Amino acid sequence: MKDPNFMYIGPSILPLGLKMNTLYRGIESMPPQLRNLINIEPMLTSLYVPTAKLGTARRGLKVKGAIEYLAWRQIIKMVEGERKTSNRR
Repeated sequence: MKDPNFMYIGPSILPLGLKMNTLYRGIESMPPQLRNLINIEPMLTSLYVPTAKLGTARRGLKVKGAIEYLAWRQIIKMVEGERKTSNRR
């Protein structure tokens, strides 16, 4: 059986190599930078979705309270927090 395709639907975060709407083949092809963030905040898995569920997930990005919406906001907070910490060093 062929590995399903996944798409990262979160915001583009170029310093981490994450680009919105990038297509990946299989769960194992998840970028290590995203995997590291997911280890810290498991909710972020909702931004790495099987293409079969893409329509539903994209709609969730626009609904306050939906897991995709919350994950989008959380990844931005995490990255901004990291930038502030690294600027203090």
